[in-house]
Amino acid sequence: LMQRVIKESLPQWHSKAEAAGLDEARLRLAAECWELHGNSTDIAGIGLYAAICAELKELERAQPVMEALAATGVDLTLAFRPELLQALKKHRLLPASLLTTIPGTLPALVQHAARLAGCCVENGAPLRRHGALLLANPAGVPLQQCSDSAGDVKLLAEGFNHAAAPLGPWGPDPQTGVMRALSISADMDAAGLPLQHRRLRKAQRHAEVHCLMQLPRLTDAVGTEILVVELADVGPSFRRAEPCYRGCLHLLSKCGVSRAYFTNGQGSIEVREIPHRPDLDVPMKTFAKIPWGDVTSERACLDISAKLVREGKGLPALTCDEV
Repeated sequence: LMQRVIKESLPQWHSKAEAAGLDEARLRLAAECWELHGNSTDIAGIGLYAAICAELKELERAQPVMEALAATGVDLTLAFRPELLQALKKHRLLPASLLTTIPGTLPALVQHAARLAGCCVENGAPLRRHGALLLANPAGVPLQQCSDSAGDVKLLAEGFNHAAAPLGPWGPDPQTGVMRALSISADMDAAGLPLQHRRLRKAQRHAEVHCLMQLPRLTDAVGTEILVVELADVGPSFRRAEPCYRGCLHLLSKCGVSRAYFTNGQGSIEVREIPHRPDLDVPMKTFAKIPWGDVTSERACLDISAKLVREGKGLPALTCDEV
């Protein structure tokens, strides 16, 4: 397939660079390439092909492929973003039962998290677009078995990756010599940091931490569960969204979140049990052992520390928008 793409498709792609209707021509070429050489088990590829057909206003071209995918047992509501499902529903290309979710069920929760992930770009996180839902599930019923009528789960908080306040440069603490983010010029002078190393470091807050910060108290996280969705960089499918090792998984464990559900990039949901480790030293497991630091895990630990300070002062939790 790659040889065909290189020898046949790319030359055609480049030859159309001077032609009128460039975007449409290239989209048609991409669709034709998929129709000739596409893999019927490639969920991301199928989604991208359907999105291209929708852009060409020829979504019916994708109907046989989507029908074949659904026939294999793939739940389309766990595999694709709301925008594609809505387009398929609008054109009545598939039975509504394959494209509609029931409130309170796993597909509905996944679609909710996907819409949250759609907020990432406008909030300063154009890559790794994650949406997350923190859920109370007292009965411990697997999300795959939850139904609206049973009222099995309750939404506690929702979050998405977004830009956060930047951190100061990484350097030795003037008093202890321990590496940390330096926030004032006097500390930078004492640490001997040259001017070119004093720039602020851009930071991002991950969806899981965004959720934790909204709880009335961090102890409310004990026994909860979290669902995380990541949007594909290209196309309407999902990527693998397992909580990362840059603070998210460690803080979930420390705070007592017991289980993580996440999209696996293959059209379904995977589950990871998380042990409760209240004494876990998150900084030493993440940024503190890295000579140059790690701004994402640093930001996460600072956020949780600030959350505990607010709790100690009796202040209310921040809302999703306030965070």
